This record gives sequence, structure tokens and C-alpha cells, in this order.
Amino acid sequence: MSTSTSWHRCQGQITAPEQQVLRAAGFLDGALVVAILEADPEEPTTVTVTVATDDEQRVAVLNESLTSVIPGPPLTELVEALAAECQGRALFGDVTAGDDDDDEDPFEPHLDIASVTERAVILTPATGEELDDLATDATMNVYALSVAGGSAVLVEDVAGIDDLGLREGRLPAVVLEQRTVRAALSVVGAMSAQHVWGLERATIPDGHLAESFAEQVLGLDLLLDRAQEAWPGDRDRLRTALLGEVQFADVLGSLGLDDEAVRLTRFLEGETTASEVEGAQLIEPLTVSEQVRRRAHVAAEDARRAAHQAREDARARAHQAAEDARTGMTAFADAAEEPVRTWAPYVVAGVEAALGGLLWHRASRPGTRQGWAIAGKVTAGVLWGGAVANVAAAVWPRVRGER
Repeated sequence: MSTSTSWHRCQGQITAPEQQVLRAAGFLDGALVVAILEADPEEPTTVTVTVATDDEQRVAVLNESLTSVIPGPPLTELVEALAAECQGRALFGDVTAGDDDDDEDPFEPHLDIASVTERAVILTPATGEELDDLATDATMNVYALSVAGGSAVLVEDVAGIDDLGLREGRLPAVVLEQRTVRAALSVVGAMSAQHVWGLERATIPDGHLAESFAEQVLGLDLLLDRAQEAWPGDRDRLRTALLGEVQFADVLGSLGLDDEAVRLTRFLEGETTASEVEGAQLIEPLTVSEQVRRRAHVAAEDARRAAHQAREDARARAHQAAEDARTGMTAFADAAEEPVRTWAPYVVAGVEAALGGLLWHRASRPGTRQGWAIAGKVTAGVLWGGAVANVAAAVWPRVRGER
């Protein structure tokens, strides 16, 4: 498996005639593109393809010896080739290729019923004003239930989680949805992942390497990692819940909501409305005037914090300048005293030696009384001893330092 490349999950959709859309699997297998294909039996003309891309938008493929995953063709080339192979339309994020269906009957309904969200529970660390922002981004009333770790936000009758503005939100979220046909668990944030119960799945190409890479980078392992980052829970218990038949209570329990599981499950299954969930509080979108007031308040708080930080920085700089000045003055004084400390012992020793020599000379002159002669010579000896001591005191520290 490739370990040096940074891979990113990229999901797209192919829409083509029923017999043609299945050609995507054979094409991807032949090109050795590592992918997860998902098909909804209720939508036979659509298949979802999830691939991995590197920072240069090159698709992950197996090498010729099938021993590692390497960057392959650009995503744009893959999308164009899939659209041509299936004789339909391929859409991967901003990359689109194929027939735009301009000649279709405008009165024919094309609503993907599997993607319509009837009920959803959003698990988010948002509280207080952050919930107001969430309702404002969603442009709809929501209900919030306070739970351990944050809030469980209840929404009803939206076309999909993209309409809630969560992908542009400030906080990650785990979304449990009851759609018209399917149920789904999504992790929304900087990196998203999703699991939809009841879809037919296949990993391409066959083999342990492709399956292992796909699970870690594209599939269930990735979803579990993202869920753990967004909301605390029991990873093994969540894996079991995702691999089995959809049981909202088991999923909610694996996310640490055993106490709220019954209430939230009844809401997701349509037995109660959001307003009827015990403990849920109505959160309304902010009015335009309230949004302006909130932004002005935030701007004022930011300005106050910036001014306070500027004062603290100025105070710190002034203190540092004073410390530097004191340090400089001390260093200057030490430098001025250093010559005195260095040469003074030698000067004193020289004076003592000279005086000792003078006294010895005077005491040794003929005719000097014996008492004066002895006293002079003793004094001279003391002065010479002092000179030797001063020289030794000056030299000894340097000798020790050299050692």
C-alpha cells in the first residue's frame, strides 16, 4: 500500500441508461483504478463511484505488478472516460463530463427520492450562540436537545444535509438521517464521509491490497475515523451498527446517547415530531438586524482584545528594554573595572618590592644601629612576602581557568 502519498476521498455519480451504467465497473477494473461502487436498486440508472486522489488530483491506481497503490491519470481524464464508456453523464465535484440531458422532457420528474431527508439528528459540539448560527445557516427552525458533548439538533423535511449549510460550518457534525427510502450516517466537516444502509457495494479491483486501501481511505474505516474525530463514541460498537440492518437506537447508543436513544429513535422513525421530543428547545434563525448586532458585537470584542494585546505587547517591550539597559550598564561597569582588577595586584606588588628593597638597603648601610638594622630587614621581608602573595593571587585564578 502507498504510504508516501497523501490521498483524499473523492466521490462522484454516473447517470446513464440502465445497461450502460454497469459498464463503469468493468472500465475501472481494467484501468486498475481503486474504487468503491455503490448502487441503489431503486435507482438502476445511477451508480456512485468513490476514488482517491492525491494533491495533484491524480487518481489512485494499482501498479502493474499489483503490489502498491500509485498516482494514475488526472481526475478529469477519468471522468471524461467514464462518461464516454457509459454513454451518460459523470459528475465528480466540479468536474463534469458527458451528456447534459438538454433534450429531456421538462415535465418528467427527476427527483432522486433516495436523497430526500425526512428527519435528521445532527450531533454537534455547538451550544448557545453556535446553535443560533446553525439555524441561521440552515434558514429554518430547528430543535436542540442538550446532550453530553454538545447538542442533538433535530430537523425535519429538508432536501438533504447540504441544504443545512453544515459543510461550511465552523464545527464538525455527525448526521443520522432517515431519508424517504434509505437511512444514512454522515460525518460533515473539513473531511466528510458517509454510509447509506441498503446499497449494493463493490470494491474494485479484486484483491486484498485494493480492499484494504479502499476501506482505510474511502470506506468504513475512514468513516469511523471521521466519526471519532467529530463526536466521541464506541468505535467497535458503531462498526457493528453500520454493518447490520439499520437500527437507530444501536447507532445512537454507540455514539454515547443511550439515555436519549429512545426519544431520538421515535423522532427519526416518524412517531413524534421535533417539537414533541422531551427536552428539545426551539432554535430560530437570527433576523437580519440581530445578525448585524451580533457581528458588530463580535467586531467590538475583537477590537478590545486587539487593543489589550497591543498594550500588553508594549508593556512587555518596555520592560525588556529596561532590562536590556540595566544589563548593558552592568556590563559597561564590569568592563571598566576589569583592567583595575587585572593590573592592581601587580602594581601593589611592585610598590611593596620597591619599598622592601629600599628598607633593606638602608638597614644594610655601615653605622646603622643594630636594632634599626634588624627592624628594617624584617619589614623589608614582610613587604617582599606581600608582593609575592599579591602576584600569586593574581596569577592563580588564570592558572586554574586554563586547567
